Amino acid sequence: MRTHTLVEYERFELDRAALSEDAALGLWSTHSRRLDLQFPSPRTEDKWQITSKGWVGFIPFGSDMLLEIRPKVSVRKLFRMIDIAYNLSSWEFSTLDGSVEVGEIKEMFEGLAGMLARRILQRSRRGLYRTYVDRKEALPYVRGRLDIRSMIRRPWEVKIECEFQEHTADVEDNQIILWTLFCILRAGMCSDRFLTAVRHAYRTMLSVCSLESFTGNDCRGRQYTRLNNDYAQMHGLCGFFLDSIGPEMALGTRQMPPFLVDMAALFEKCVANWMKKEIENKTNLRVDTQSRVRRGPVTWLIDLVLYDVYGNSVAVLDTKYKWPDSGKPSNDDINQVVAYAELKGCGEAILIYPVKLEKPVDIMVGDIHVRSLTFDLDNDLDLAGNEFLRDLFSGMDERFGMTAMDGFQGSIQKKQVAM
Repeated sequence: MRTHTLVEYERFELDRAALSEDAALGLWSTHSRRLDLQFPSPRTEDKWQITSKGWVGFIPFGSDMLLEIRPKVSVRKLFRMIDIAYNLSSWEFSTLDGSVEVGEIKEMFEGLAGMLARRILQRSRRGLYRTYVDRKEALPYVRGRLDIRSMIRRPWEVKIECEFQEHTADVEDNQIILWTLFCILRAGMCSDRFLTAVRHAYRTMLSVCSLESFTGNDCRGRQYTRLNNDYAQMHGLCGFFLDSIGPEMALGTRQMPPFLVDMAALFEKCVANWMKKEIENKTNLRVDTQSRVRRGPVTWLIDLVLYDVYGNSVAVLDTKYKWPDSGKPSNDDINQVVAYAELKGCGEAILIYPVKLEKPVDIMVGDIHVRSLTFDLDNDLDLAGNEFLRDLFSGMDERFGMTAMDGFQGSIQKKQVAM
């Protein structure tokens, strides 16, 4: 396949003859919310112009073309963002850097797939998670409890309707893993180095459970016990794959479905999980993600809300995965976060960007304190997270006191010494 490489948020140009109109229309109709596609015109100097709207990965289009979209951050940094966003720290996730060449998106995909496959095979050798499920079946023998009413209604039936519990591995926890492996294999992006392990894991899971369809949301908010607590990390990685090659992108007859990572959503998850871990462990504050506020027929979805010990909202935070050309937040961004603060009845509204702005905002809009802060993706993410929290609390000393600030400052100093 002919591969065209571009970087997210950077304009990529193709000569008119390099792309057919039918292929361009197919690309635009399928991925218009992910790509900005400008058709050849005098304004574009008779060239095709393609810009990714914050998505990275691979998009096959036409009959023999592949669009490779690379992230602005390094792929090593992307690994770390996935680590934080999907709670994979207990897997010693950083060891991937030594075992996988992580210079390209493809290597990242197959490295994560290989990691998931190894974890599944390790668990299968110890025994996959099983539990009791209710069954109702017509059997030639008695098992469990008889369904007397069914027997009275159909006395001619030889088989007996029985209700019983079965100890089985064909449960949702395992079905999610099987569906993820199916999607990975169908994507066709694993090299021989990892393909054998992924296929082995797929056959192992297929032998004990049925193939059912799931989405990334099905992997989140699940309950675990001591019998299956190691499934939490596996489901976290399943969530990443299903978010990127879920049902929406796996339909059709292409040999290779698209593999796309929504960098804006990944950035939001990364910031949210960092805040929940650090703030809730070191203070009595609570972080709520994806907070919904309804007013009549209109619903707002707020990225992050910070609550005090009494349950009062004290700050709203909105992540903005963008590089403003003006070097400052747009009026739309400010208006949006102010509206969120009004809805939650709090006095702090924070905009979070992935790069340091030349003209950060620190203003009062009525009674609302609006600031722009940075979770710097150009920096070490641990250090960037601590600096972000230091800046967040430095403007709210009177509200929270200095106890939390001292803890965060100590973490920053330790990190700097280590580096």
